[in-house]
Amino acid sequence: FLFTLTHSFGLHSPTKTRSLLSPIYSQGFSDSLTIFTQAITNCLADFQCSANSQILVYVDDILVASDDAESCLIDSLALLQHLHKTGNKVSKKKLQWVRTSVQYLGHTLTGEGRQIQSGRQETILNTPKPQTKKQMMQFLGLVNYCRQYIPHYAEKTQPLSEMIHGQQMEMNDKLSWTPLTEAAFVNLKQDIHSSTTLVLPDYCKPFTQTVDCRNGFMTSVLLQKHGDKQRPVAFYSKKLDQVAQALPVCVQAVSAAALAVSCSAGVVLFHPLTLLVPHAVDVLLLQGRLGLLSPARHLSYTAILMSQPHITIQRCNILNPATLLPTPADGDPHSCVEANDKYSSPDPISRTHHSLIVYYGLWMDHVPKQRQAKLKQAMLAAPDHVIEAKSLPPHLSAQAAEIIALTRACELAFGQPLTVYTDSRYAFSTVHCFAKQWERRGMVTSSGKPITHSQLLLRLLRAVLLPSALAICKCQAHTSGTDSVSCGNRFADEVAKSASQGIFGSSDLFTAQTADSLIDHMVLADMQTHAPAAEKQLWKVKGATLSPDVTH
Repeated sequence: FLFTLTHSFGLHSPTKTRSLLSPIYSQGFSDSLTIFTQAITNCLADFQCSANSQILVYVDDILVASDDAESCLIDSLALLQHLHKTGNKVSKKKLQWVRTSVQYLGHTLTGEGRQIQSGRQETILNTPKPQTKKQMMQFLGLVNYCRQYIPHYAEKTQPLSEMIHGQQMEMNDKLSWTPLTEAAFVNLKQDIHSSTTLVLPDYCKPFTQTVDCRNGFMTSVLLQKHGDKQRPVAFYSKKLDQVAQALPVCVQAVSAAALAVSCSAGVVLFHPLTLLVPHAVDVLLLQGRLGLLSPARHLSYTAILMSQPHITIQRCNILNPATLLPTPADGDPHSCVEANDKYSSPDPISRTHHSLIVYYGLWMDHVPKQRQAKLKQAMLAAPDHVIEAKSLPPHLSAQAAEIIALTRACELAFGQPLTVYTDSRYAFSTVHCFAKQWERRGMVTSSGKPITHSQLLLRLLRAVLLPSALAICKCQAHTSGTDSVSCGNRFADEVAKSASQGIFGSSDLFTAQTADSLIDHMVLADMQTHAPAAEKQLWKVKGATLSPDVTH
């Protein structure tokens, strides 16, 4: 049973004493819905329905849900009389009177649950293939309203989203369809047509939510037990941000679990919830070394998953109902803490000495010296003799010199156990914490910008695999100690200063610049054809040369 109504309320003019009456709320006013909802709430504040009925109000739509038709009829008549007394009018055209199936907010509500409204399904199924960015945005907006009915919605719509968000396009620019995007478009319509019935949440029963993460997407199902079976209340899916996608698999599960709980919070409403995940999420948060997470992100995950008393986290190893398929990590018992430590740094690096006999100890350091050429040097030295020391080109920064020195140490120790001492916090943190994470992220920052010295970092990641065993240790810089580490560090400093004077020669290993390859003429012409009009106009302003098929 459904009402659709409007409410008339008084507006007081500041210059006149009489009241002005507005039959509708202003469509352009951002707070119109809030004010209208408050007015309806005030009107219904003193209305009481029977124990067999409940009333749900959403803006101007009122739903009366009852256990039987007689209770629905009695409470509906009482509600109509109350609305009449408070000055409201009900739309008879939209009235749905004492029915077992009603259309409410784009959904079909029945005793079995909720379904996508048939009219909305027909609209989506009859939508032709979008040809412009604007049409694609309209189609995705229409389908997005039904995302809770579609498992893996975010992953299935990703090819369509990349068509319009992966490049600069005007609203009327034409789309370039591929077999992948056409298949995604057809499959999405099929999922809408065959969507399942979602049960309505029963807050007298506990909730169960399964969560999984694959291909950088969180996928989840909120369930409740009806009889001897778990039935879906809603499907949730969302793409992880770039920072989360670069995390190890076990830590990605933590991000996915926190994201899933946030998505379902509006339905669960702090009622008992059992969270099923394929990894030891709680152990990672409490015992794991999550150095790849920022303090703010770590605190946020802990607050969402560990600080809410209504949530119970359980690990399921064999089959995750969120995907209904086993993943490579499912069914294989493993320690998430150990796996996280393994993936956090490139194998086989450790922070302590290996039990293997070190073939030779290397101390690595760099000493920038401000001269006319502004040379930066990196050197490698054993405890009592120089193995390699070269001056580097002036365009390289101090951080680049640190990466180069560490790379050369690993390359020179090919097949041998190696211990490297460095007083550089940047080099130590990069190789132990950040380099592997940047590689998984595609050598881009969390904002999508390229990482500085990305090519040097990639070479470093390859070089650390060359020694048979490797330990990279942090030592204190510029000390007067007499131990072997302090003496070796001072010796490296002295040799680096000598290298700045050209005593050991210059290095040509890192001076080669990659030549910029010219783009194919046909590819360039095709790319310029799809460029926005504003960008083409900017080319003309910058003095571009126009030719029949391409702009130079």
